[in-house]
Amino acid sequence: MKYIYRVQETGEIVEVEMTYGELMEKESCGFITLPDGREARRSLGTELAREGVKTRTKSRRATRPKWPMVSTRAGVNPSQIQELRDHWTEQGVTGCDVLPNGDVKWDDRASRRRDCESRGLHDRDGSYGDPQSQ
Repeated sequence: MKYIYRVQETGEIVEVEMTYGELMEKESCGFITLPDGREARRSLGTELAREGVKTRTKSRRATRPKWPMVSTRAGVNPSQIQELRDHWTEQGVTGCDVLPNGDVKWDDRASRRRDCESRGLHDRDGSYGDPQSQ
């Protein structure tokens, strides 16, 4: 298999053909010493790009959720729409709406948190400011 490395001093791209076993012997922490004695670092991004695999190029900031956010998981059956609206009124939850198919639409992160906490829902992958289990 061909593995792609970038030479540290020059930035030159070098292809090295070897078996996986040879790779495990020669490579240490992503670095390899080439036959001519130069140090090179493995370039996984270049390897993946050559195989047609897309890598994430956007920063986390660019992939944050966009508001308003619509959720099917937090939604209700269409026959329960009025019941959910009444619950929000009782709990004083604002910034939320129910679509005709039962999906919930939140205007911002705070309204999402208020709604989920009022109904006992939580985000297992959440961060600070997201609905958390109590």
